[in-house]
Amino acid sequence: MLNDYVRSWHAGASKWGNITDMNSCSLGIEIDNNGKDDAFTDAQINALILLLRYLKDQYKIPNLIL
Repeated sequence: MLNDYVRSWHAGASKWGNITDMNSCSLGIEIDNNGKDDAFTDAQINALILLLRYLKDQYKIPNLIL
């Protein structure tokens, strides 16, 4: 776990389109369950939504328009 202002190496050696350093432009957020039949809990999803709202506001992350 890192503070949100510290760079993580969560993406490893990665590429997406022309981006060859995903660690510089992406966030790695993990929520946990058993990976099989258990759904994520409402508490996990609600905490994730709050965290994403905070990060979006704090770092002025724009909405992605597809």
